Amino acid sequence: MITLSLAEAAQIVSGQLLDVDTAAAATDFCGVVIDSRQVRKAQLFAALPGEHTDGHEYVALVLSQGAAVALVATPVENAGAQIVVKDVQLALGELAASWLARLRAEGNLTVIALTGSNGKTTVKEMLGSVLSLQHKVLMTQGNFNNELGLPLTLFALDSDDEYAILELGASRAGDIAYLCEICKPDIALLNNVGPAHLEGFGDLQGVALAKGEIFAGLLSGGCAIVNADEPWMALWQSQIANAKTFSFGSKSTADVWADLSTEQFNLNTGVGQINDLILPLPGQHNRMNALAATAVLQALTISLTEIRQGLERVSAATGRLQSSRAPGGWQVIDDTYNANPASLYAGIAVLTEGLSVDDTAWLILGDMAELGEDGPQLHKEMGAAARSAGISRLYALGEQTKFSVAGFGKNACHYANKADLLDKLLADIHPRVTCLVKGSRSMGMEEVANALLQEPTAWNAANHPRETV
Repeated sequence: MITLSLAEAAQIVSGQLLDVDTAAAATDFCGVVIDSRQVRKAQLFAALPGEHTDGHEYVALVLSQGAAVALVATPVENAGAQIVVKDVQLALGELAASWLARLRAEGNLTVIALTGSNGKTTVKEMLGSVLSLQHKVLMTQGNFNNELGLPLTLFALDSDDEYAILELGASRAGDIAYLCEICKPDIALLNNVGPAHLEGFGDLQGVALAKGEIFAGLLSGGCAIVNADEPWMALWQSQIANAKTFSFGSKSTADVWADLSTEQFNLNTGVGQINDLILPLPGQHNRMNALAATAVLQALTISLTEIRQGLERVSAATGRLQSSRAPGGWQVIDDTYNANPASLYAGIAVLTEGLSVDDTAWLILGDMAELGEDGPQLHKEMGAAARSAGISRLYALGEQTKFSVAGFGKNACHYANKADLLDKLLADIHPRVTCLVKGSRSMGMEEVANALLQEPTAWNAANHPRETV
């Protein structure tokens, strides 16, 4: 965890240290926090403007409760030790970059950065599962993958950490470049490109260019990990420049490849093969994620034995295709962490893959956000795709999913609110149903998944007829 003297921190961020005598300036703070409710003794509190409140309003309180110093843009009179900077958020990035550089200089720390429209978290979990077998690893937690989350992640690094596995998220051009200025990755993976955050990127080429910033941000002598199945290599070539490159994909021309059409598959690498691999995570997209992780691990010269062992023990992150059986007998696939068309296609494939002839598949869908002017058409296409895949019912929530209902046709219903949606769902559901619950973060569809998992019985559980599409 970051530990610096107040004077050192002020120098790093070119800030003015206020209300501190010489002895106090030499005192260390330990850890950084941005939530006044979570402040502990001797921490640095960063006073950030929030959506509903300003952190400066809590500076006096947190300092009185034992915080060592506050990082502020505007001094708070008679509150205590403060470092005054022009921009608190940018100062946090500078502080995190300096702490990371110090640990790199002192030890043997490798920074792995991951981006892509889908699968970042799963690849991160796969890498962590493998590397933690023999090494001390720090990974991004939750959604700490932005301009605030990345510094907070780096502040948790210790001198004995050997790997930092960092997710880098983006909603517009320049986001990844800024994050790479902070973390300067040794290895950079771009997992895939899909229609996500199109409001900020404009189109798919805009997504590809913005995600490709991760390659331009590589530390000198670093390694780029690229998806050979993507059509953007010419676009990325100038961003990759002279970095060493490892590729992964579904064709034998990639450095790491496999035929992903079956649940059990052979994973091929430049140093051998992992035969008859079966992942504990469902879906072809997760088999592709395993190839991406393996390409990173090949760049690190991790043994195939360790790669197999780690991949076979990886577990799903919360809200990402977590399959559970409810007390009433139906199956719920919770994929509510977020949604875009590519991840929804993957979820539909998991929902319908291997479905018994006696069972039926339902899709419970909330809006996919930030798709820009293409949103209505993309939602309609996803409704049609769900129908074509053999899903028998669509339950929809949100403004955009009205277009999904139109695309799906018969047996698709739209609901004005979650209460109405749940009332109908719980009246209809029965033990032969497997349902996928999906939607963007803002839709809070995890409430629907949790309600389905907590419902003990269904009124129509007995002798329910098989549904037809």
